[in-house]
Amino acid sequence: MKLNEVWQAAQIRVLADEAAVIKKLHQNCSGAMKRFAENGCHIFRGVKGDNSDFFIGSSNEGDERTSANTNNLYTAFLSKTPTWNDVAKRDRSFICTNSYTYALDYGESYAVFPYDTAKISIAREHDFWFSFSNGFSKIDVQTNSLLCIATTVEMIFEYKKRKMLPISKSTINSILADVDQIISSMTDEQTEEFLKGTSRRTLDMFNAFKKLGAAKTLETLFDPELNKIETYSGKTFPNIEAGESTTQSREIWIEGDAIFIKYPDVVDKFLHSEYTKFLTNPA
Repeated sequence: MKLNEVWQAAQIRVLADEAAVIKKLHQNCSGAMKRFAENGCHIFRGVKGDNSDFFIGSSNEGDERTSANTNNLYTAFLSKTPTWNDVAKRDRSFICTNSYTYALDYGESYAVFPYDTAKISIAREHDFWFSFSNGFSKIDVQTNSLLCIATTVEMIFEYKKRKMLPISKSTINSILADVDQIISSMTDEQTEEFLKGTSRRTLDMFNAFKKLGAAKTLETLFDPELNKIETYSGKTFPNIEAGESTTQSREIWIEGDAIFIKYPDVVDKFLHSEYTKFLTNPA
């Protein structure tokens, strides 16, 4: 697999050699280098295929990222809602983790060194999907998985035999308005028929949509402060511990530029001898 096939949202620039890597780190990654010197690597990404030892990824170049393993509904919503203006954009980010072991599930592990100018957000759980239990509690939905949003919306359209627009930033508001219109047009008998035999989480999600409206439901569910979503620059990102288990792991996403270096082999090969120089002469 070629590097530019690894992420649809990324433009990849392969660095020529170790000297080029060091130069870029010194020029652009002072925060990441300081954290590395103090605590080693703590942001990782698994990459499939036979790839370069090191490269720069630019998440704001190329196509926008879409959700994996589900429809793109929540990613499209988060790219539009004002409550997420200060959070790294999911559709313009590299999805990473603080767990080397977890990164290996997705391919060969790379240590990630964000540029100081990058925006980095971090979830409270090892997977974004399970990081909104506070939000689900707020809207009275008994689940902790984002899957129920997509399935409930799809079921609502299917019940009324309505074709849903292709999901994107430009259509998400219309789709949510259609959800409200369909629900408000349903008679009590139709609502009972629709909900018959559905799961508890679908029932709860439907009732939240009916009570608050679809857009307000999602805005409440994804409230970044309520769900303890933290956002930093590449320079101010905290020196978190590497996650050695699911309970210690957290999903991290980076909007902007970052340097990716194969871990641990290539990092051990040259960077451990370099960071001591950086501390004494960072220029």
